[in-house]
Amino acid sequence: MTTTDYEDMPAISWFPGHMLKAEKQLADKLKLIDLVIEVADARAPDHTRNYRLGERIAHKKTLLIINKCDLANADITDKWQSCFREQDLRHVLHQRNSRAAEGRLRKAVHDAVSDAQTRLQLVGNSAYRPVRAMVIGMPNVGKSTIINKLVRKRTAETGPKPGVTRNQQWVKVNEHFELLDTPGIMIPRIESRESGLILGLLAVIRDKVLHLDHLSGYLIDRFEALGNTELLTWYGLPDFAPSHDAFLDQLAARRGFVRPGKAGDRRQACICLINDFRKGRLGRISFTTPPLR
Repeated sequence: MTTTDYEDMPAISWFPGHMLKAEKQLADKLKLIDLVIEVADARAPDHTRNYRLGERIAHKKTLLIINKCDLANADITDKWQSCFREQDLRHVLHQRNSRAAEGRLRKAVHDAVSDAQTRLQLVGNSAYRPVRAMVIGMPNVGKSTIINKLVRKRTAETGPKPGVTRNQQWVKVNEHFELLDTPGIMIPRIESRESGLILGLLAVIRDKVLHLDHLSGYLIDRFEALGNTELLTWYGLPDFAPSHDAFLDQLAARRGFVRPGKAGDRRQACICLINDFRKGRLGRISFTTPPLR
């Protein structure tokens, strides 16, 4: 399956009712907010930023957190960082299980909050209330995990599936700083099938919205196109095979996924491939690169 084949797929959309409600509530809360903290996935920062929310928060000071950098290609992440610097966009990179990254995260947020406090002082509002920040982003980009790191304890529920946070909740970081955790909000219409597949693989969209064979096929194509052989190494396979089905048959044989009649179970192979990718077992990969300037 090539990229052009994806145009034959049905249009992809996932915008349940609770997201529409959350989007309206977010707009109502913006007048209370001094700082917006936006979280995006480093493997596709452009696809995991909600442009509709971006339009709403354009007048607010923003800190962009590029999360899950340990799962993305480091060279491409550097290019994204250069792009954000050129845009004069305040940002910080973050990765899992790294005390150094956690320290950089806290410093970036502290500096942004300090600037917000200065602005409050200039208008005479600092004496009676803390800085209020809103944490926004698409589902499953890691908003609640970021909040828990900032608060240094588990205050926001986390999970590997999109839609864990359903309600807005205020979290007190300290006497000078409060966070509003918001549900992940998708865009109502996904611009392209390929974008939908990327969001599906990143678990931004629920699995039931997309076909497993489309997700696994696209993932295989991306690894092959990038010349990334870590997938082959993990499964002990010699090559990418001439077709998706042939690759899945090889994977099923290696993992012992067999259906009645001793045929390879391609569905189980698809599930295995997607789960291993999401757990970071197949190496670091980025799906998008910054636009050429």
